[in-house]
Amino acid sequence: MKISNDALERTLSLLDDYEGLGQDDPLPHEYRREFVSVTLDDGRQLEAWAYVVNRSLEGLGRIHSGDFAEWRKSRGA
Repeated sequence: MKISNDALERTLSLLDDYEGLGQDDPLPHEYRREFVSVTLDDGRQLEAWAYVVNRSLEGLGRIHSGDFAEWRKSRGA
């Protein structure tokens, strides 16, 4: 399925607003949107938009499962 450029821009704008990247959101933004390479379970590689934390991750632990909600729950949060 192919999406039009207009539809893509509208969708990305809505997602940017949701993620706090809107024009009225204070700087610095918590995330930035980047075009990244991703590998699917079947080994295929694609390019995709991703929201990436916009600060240093130095000193932070990795959530190996990738499930933030479960990680928080396991710590009683």
